Amino acid sequence: MPPLIQGQGFSQKPVFGKVDSPAPTKMSVKTLSQGHGREVTNGDFVRVQYLQQAWGATGSMDNSYDTDSPVSFQVGSEEAPPAWQKALLGKRAGSRVEIIAPSRLAFGPGGPPAMIPDGTVMMVVIDIMNTVTPLTAPSGSIVSAANGIPTVSTNMDGHAPHISVPKGSAPRKLVSRYVIEGRGEGLRKAGIAIVAYKTLVWKSGKQISDFYGRGNLQALAVGRTIPGFAEGLRGKKVGSRIILVIPPELAFKDASYATIPANSTLVIAMDLLGQL
Repeated sequence: MPPLIQGQGFSQKPVFGKVDSPAPTKMSVKTLSQGHGREVTNGDFVRVQYLQQAWGATGSMDNSYDTDSPVSFQVGSEEAPPAWQKALLGKRAGSRVEIIAPSRLAFGPGGPPAMIPDGTVMMVVIDIMNTVTPLTAPSGSIVSAANGIPTVSTNMDGHAPHISVPKGSAPRKLVSRYVIEGRGEGLRKAGIAIVAYKTLVWKSGKQISDFYGRGNLQALAVGRTIPGFAEGLRGKKVGSRIILVIPPELAFKDASYATIPANSTLVIAMDLLGQL
């Protein structure tokens, strides 16, 4: 494997030395430094810093260190590169891992970018910042519903809840209430929320998203979502089900977004199943 000539320490941007030898034909994995945190298991969500560089290239093609923008994904899902998932299983948080892999294994479901020639071998360094096993369903105390806001079912079986939107005008201010109050740690201000959720438009009752079910959990950087998410989830406990009613001013305002009409009030039932 090529040496690192700079940034050998965990969380430091790595720099590969010059590579003169032919590229290997098989995937290989090496633990450059051993961490002492939780072990990564299938189904965990991990948060990592990474750098990718083509074999023989003089600089990285892609990395998260320059912008300090770690990525989060679920191990075992289809969203992350196969080489990453295979390499991280069994490793501990706090570890630095080096991967040498064909480009077809080093990128996600869309495959390598068009700029990467077929047969290119990639060199990857990954720092495992954190790993967590999400809950499979909310668990806690059922909270009585309030008048004038949507009701949400309290099933705790991992299936999507039912949402019933009342007739009449939507609230003008943000609504954020427990449906089931969990017993876990409160969501940290800079936390990555691991959630299942479904979204309806108040006016039409039309469902516009459903992220329940195996493989559908989402890792949301709360501070980088719409303001209603950030405000509504602040401090909420892991293990909870939450009802959010988000007015347009805290969502997409007077702009349409995908299938969401302009000036829409959003109704969201969300299970907070972990945090990174």
